[in-house]
Amino acid sequence: YLYLLFSDDNLISLDDWVFNSEAHVLPIRGNPLYRASPQL
Repeated sequence: YLYLLFSDDNLISLDDWVFNSEAHVLPIRGNPLYRASPQL
């Protein structure tokens, strides 16, 4: 998390990506890389 706090703001667009509690990057709906999971 410290890396994200002090890194360049242009490193990753927070309008397109979100970080979960384990710092994994997930695409936000509307991002071309977003893919809905299938219904179980």
